[in-house]
Amino acid sequence: MSSKTAKYREKMKREDPEKWAAYREKQRKDAKERRDAKKLKWETQPHTKDMVAEKKREQENARLRWRRLQERRRGEGSGVLKIEQSSPTHNGCPEKRPKEMTEEERRAHRGELRRQSRARQTPQKKRWAKVKNAEYQRKYNERQRELKGLHAARPSSRPAPSPPPLSPTSGSPLPSISPGLPFPSTSPCLPLPPTPSLLSHGPSRLFDALDLWRISWNVGVKQLSGRCFHASAVCARPAHDAKFEGAKERLNTLSEAPGNDVKLKMYALFKQATKGKNTTPKPGMMDIVGKAKWSAWSELGDMSQDDAQLAYISIVDELLGAEAESAAAAEDAGPGVQYEGLKIIREGKIFKIQLNRPKKYNALTHDMYRGIAAALAEAAEDKACSVAVLTGAGDYYCSGNDLSNFTNVTPDQIPKMAKDARYILIDFVRAFIDFPKPLISLVNGPAVGISVTTLGLCDAVYCSDKATFQTPFSNLGQSPEACSSYTFPKIMGPAKANELLIFNKKINAQEAFDRNLVSEVIPHDKFQEETAKRIEQYSKFPPQSMRLSKVLNRSSELETLRRVNEAEAELLEERWQSQECMNAIMAFFARK
Repeated sequence: MSSKTAKYREKMKREDPEKWAAYREKQRKDAKERRDAKKLKWETQPHTKDMVAEKKREQENARLRWRRLQERRRGEGSGVLKIEQSSPTHNGCPEKRPKEMTEEERRAHRGELRRQSRARQTPQKKRWAKVKNAEYQRKYNERQRELKGLHAARPSSRPAPSPPPLSPTSGSPLPSISPGLPFPSTSPCLPLPPTPSLLSHGPSRLFDALDLWRISWNVGVKQLSGRCFHASAVCARPAHDAKFEGAKERLNTLSEAPGNDVKLKMYALFKQATKGKNTTPKPGMMDIVGKAKWSAWSELGDMSQDDAQLAYISIVDELLGAEAESAAAAEDAGPGVQYEGLKIIREGKIFKIQLNRPKKYNALTHDMYRGIAAALAEAAEDKACSVAVLTGAGDYYCSGNDLSNFTNVTPDQIPKMAKDARYILIDFVRAFIDFPKPLISLVNGPAVGISVTTLGLCDAVYCSDKATFQTPFSNLGQSPEACSSYTFPKIMGPAKANELLIFNKKINAQEAFDRNLVSEVIPHDKFQEETAKRIEQYSKFPPQSMRLSKVLNRSSELETLRRVNEAEAELLEERWQSQECMNAIMAFFARK
């Protein structure tokens, strides 16, 4: 409050008590409304960091105001700090330097203020002040005596270069400082500070060791990597530094980023290897990614830095080995074009498309969507091909859409991402709709999302008895795709279709067979052998006859499927930009 405002309020209080009372009443009413609004906001809205900080500031200010009020009441009751109305005031306190005072009056005024301050102290506070002053004086005197003794012991002129100081632990000479190095040249750790045992080697040895330790610390303290120190004060460095650094460099050579679960694990191991146990505060509830990283690091507990380095190196070796195997498999696939994340096998009249990301459960990236559409177009134009096959590598058929497609974009890029994904999806599904030759799906394991919905567009589906089928669209804030809103009710009836498309029901292989989603269930141990025989048999049928029969079967609903595909993609573009979808995806990653 400015001095003009204070004077105006004092004048109003003296000359117009009614106006003053109305003014104060309005102030109290406004303050109550502000408090009620803040209380309602605090009780009904999520607590952000700013809200919590503001709440703490308000509580602290309230305590301060109450303390000042109590001090003022105590002072008025004891006759202390009574202020004359004629004396100039500021916020209810006397000015420390009144303007119209002589030097003697000013000194007297300051003395009075000091006497009043001492009068406010209780006897207990006075006793504590004396004790603290005495303790401070004692420590100060001891420090002065120590400094005088050290200066007296130090020689007046520095002697010729003396032998290096001895280590207090091993008795060997301490390492020397090499020019341009942040630490002593013979040791990666800071040298030990000198101990009283060095006094036996003379004052010059002591001050050489002091200077050496001070220089090493000042130069090297900023370059420490956070490694732990043992109780003996010897710096403990993990034993696999060279391999660890090599693993970090080799990780950059990966052509494809690992999955989010692997990334979290590697982040935690890297932190454990370089920093040690997690002692950082837990991130706030709104920082979902930060909380996931913090939890992954904390779960490692007291794992040593050596073990963390070895685990990190092992994961990098495993990732590089899997990538090498995938590259070798692609080379073994035979001649012809290969696509990102796919393995195309051309054997006689069979065109086989294999999803080839077993480490990520064959999740589909945008490049894989384009690759599958291009591969189907190639198979349609290939006169040597009579049958196309779609299957997965490893234990999974396909885990659906790779959700990292949604996480690697900034908020301002989301509309563009949704629009691009819409057209990618339209082209992908249209490749299934317009494919003119028999298309057979071999479901070798669990299938999720779009890998399930495209089964309605295939001509035959054979699955292992270990296969499962799930379309968790509602869980992720999305909607059906691949014409499943049309094909599933037609195949299995509306009630059964809604269980999958709306209520996220997960069904096994036998249930899928009962709902007409798959043609036949084959035991897992005989799945590859049995399906290979059947595909080989189908490929020997007259290709033109099979192609014309399929075109005839699909011609009546071809335009309907294309319209449904467009409508589903348009709705998905809107869903991908919705806050509901983003929250569901972030919650999914937080659970992982």
